[in-house]
Amino acid sequence: MEYLESLGLELTPFKFKTLDGKEKEVGVYCEDLDLIFVGKWYENGGVRRWQGYDSMTGRLCHSEGLSYFLKSVAQKGHSVVLDGAGTTATWRLRPKFLFEDNGFKSIVHIRYDYKPEQFQEYYDRIEYRSGKYPKGDTMWRKSKTFLHDYQKAVEEAKTVVSAGCHVSLHDEPYDAPVYDLGVRILEHVGLEDVQDEFIAYCQNSDYLIKNSFKSFEDGKEK
Repeated sequence: MEYLESLGLELTPFKFKTLDGKEKEVGVYCEDLDLIFVGKWYENGGVRRWQGYDSMTGRLCHSEGLSYFLKSVAQKGHSVVLDGAGTTATWRLRPKFLFEDNGFKSIVHIRYDYKPEQFQEYYDRIEYRSGKYPKGDTMWRKSKTFLHDYQKAVEEAKTVVSAGCHVSLHDEPYDAPVYDLGVRILEHVGLEDVQDEFIAYCQNSDYLIKNSFKSFEDGKEK
C-alpha cells in the first residue's frame, strides 16, 4: 500500500452500508485501481501500521456480513484485498462461493503457513510479534485445518476455472519474503514488468524493523 502511495496513487477512506444498515468505514480505496483494502491504519510511536480484515470482523457483521459486503462491491466492479487470520478455513472465501455467489471473476487465493518442522520457529515468531506466547487451542495450532481448507480451494478452482473464472492459488511458507503477496497479485493481473521495482522498494524499506513488537512497545512509552 505504501508502494502505491509512493507512485502518487491516493488511498482514501472507504465507507460501506453494512448488513445492519449502518454506514461504516471499513477500509481504504484506490480510485486509480478501483481497489478496496479491507482494514484500517493506526499509528504507534510515529509508525503507521496496517491491520487487515481482523480489525473489521465485527464492523462488517461477521461472516454473513462479509459475504454481503463482497457481493455488493463485486456487483459494482470493485476489486478487493482481504488479508488476515480471519480469512482462513471458511467456504465463504474459497473460489466456488466467491465466483458463484459473490460474482468475482478473478480470484487470488494465498495461504501462508508453517511446515511441521517449523513449528517452534513459528511460535517464537508469534511471541516476538505479539509480545506473548500463544496458549491453548489457538488458531496457530490448526495448521492441518487450514491445509485441508486450501486443498478444498484447489479442487473448487478446477470447476470455476472451467466456468470462466481466472483463479491463482498459492501455498506459501509463513516466512515468505515481505513482498510475496504483492508479487503474487502482480503476476495474477499481468503486471510482471513492475515486479522488480516493487521488490526493490520492499527490500529497501525499514518497515519490518519499525513494525517489530519492540518498537510498538517503545512507542507506548512516548
